[in-house]
Amino acid sequence: MHANAWVAAATKYCNTSTLYFLHRHNPPLNMSDGTLRKADKDYSKILDEQLPEIEAQAASNVQSSLERLLSLEKQTRQASDAPSVTRLLLCIARTLHAHAPWETLIDNILLLTKKHGQLKASITALVQESMKYITGSAPYNDKDMKMIDTLLGVTEGKIFVEVERARLTLMKSKHSEANGDIEKAASVLLDLQVESFGSMPPREKLEFILEQVRLCLARGDYDLAAITARKISTKQLETTETTDLRLRYYELVIRIGLHNDAYLDIAKHYRSVSLTDALPAQHVLETLQSAIMFLILAPWDTESSSLLASVLDTTDIERRAPLYAELGRCFLRGEVMRWPLIEQAYGPTLRETAVFGAAPDGKGDARWDVLRERVTEHNIRTLAKYYTRLSLPRLSTLLDLPPAAALDALSRTVTSASSPVYARVDRPAGIVTFEKKKGGNEVLNEWSANVKSLLSTIGRVGELIGKEEALASVRKAKAANA
Repeated sequence: MHANAWVAAATKYCNTSTLYFLHRHNPPLNMSDGTLRKADKDYSKILDEQLPEIEAQAASNVQSSLERLLSLEKQTRQASDAPSVTRLLLCIARTLHAHAPWETLIDNILLLTKKHGQLKASITALVQESMKYITGSAPYNDKDMKMIDTLLGVTEGKIFVEVERARLTLMKSKHSEANGDIEKAASVLLDLQVESFGSMPPREKLEFILEQVRLCLARGDYDLAAITARKISTKQLETTETTDLRLRYYELVIRIGLHNDAYLDIAKHYRSVSLTDALPAQHVLETLQSAIMFLILAPWDTESSSLLASVLDTTDIERRAPLYAELGRCFLRGEVMRWPLIEQAYGPTLRETAVFGAAPDGKGDARWDVLRERVTEHNIRTLAKYYTRLSLPRLSTLLDLPPAAALDALSRTVTSASSPVYARVDRPAGIVTFEKKKGGNEVLNEWSANVKSLLSTIGRVGELIGKEEALASVRKAKAANA
């Protein structure tokens, strides 16, 4: 790692005395040409003598104090005395903040950061010090916003202050949002690619990405929200220190799933939330109930059915919420479900939930219709197991649908990518065939297998009859001897 790189990183967390040690043992890079330079002169003792006097003078004559400080800053910078340069920049900022107009402070921040050969660590320290003077909250006043815009200009294009620039950008985004400009707030924050910031703490990085996702949802850009959310790995959210971020993350991705009707993804998210440590028992129960409902709504396939079975088998949902557990079991059993009975038994409870009732997204009634479709699809799969042929009137009766609607439901189920159902409809005859038409070889092989099975069964039955006859003869002989 380059000597000045780790010094710049350490500057954020070091006091003045530590800065002196770091810069003394790691000579700074000149900003203009990148050459490595050792300090020509040590100004630390001179500053120890003059700074208290200059700071005392600032209370009565800040302009004179500023001139003396700028003169010293030039000397130390030309001598490449990095700790002294940093010390002077901080002193100038604090002096102007305490005794000079706000515009003077801002003008000198710009002046100092544009000096020829100014050091990276010194600029970083000045930016961090200046950020402390932004004491308000969003929406910020004009003074704070002028400082934010100034520091954003200073940090533009400088990788060594990328974290500070990100924090300033977040402030500007919050200011725009507080003023009602969601579009500007989102566009400002989305320009940051914080996932590539190596110097940013992991938790802060997660918070930035979650804020980006939230603003995407606030302006209705669900596609970009989904893309941004994928920058977060769920493994990063598994520690106890990130429990709050884990819940925020799943809340946001569930909103994305609800908008896209991605029921299986929503169920997985609720399942993950239920596994969060230190979550109240009632909250766990509610998330499990939601997981079951969305697993039922998800298109049937091996993944959704196995996940539903896992939720029912590995939790105590059957004891704590038997109604939801029984509904889930109905979709796992090979039995026909009559919709009127399902509606009567589960409708009053389910229609009171946010999933099927007065949902915030207004899709409660639509999801209730999807539930009926899933019941119909389950019934068709069940009928295909037990019937090879079925009349259309009988199919309509078993599905509790008019004939035309029953045929439409059958067509959707058969053409579904994950459906195992095969069906052909003879409309003139009114017959539905669930068995595939077999070729000559298949028929012959099946007949041969059936004959082999029959002969094997006959042989086994003959052996059992012979055994019984032998036992009967023995018993008869014993009875005669007695």
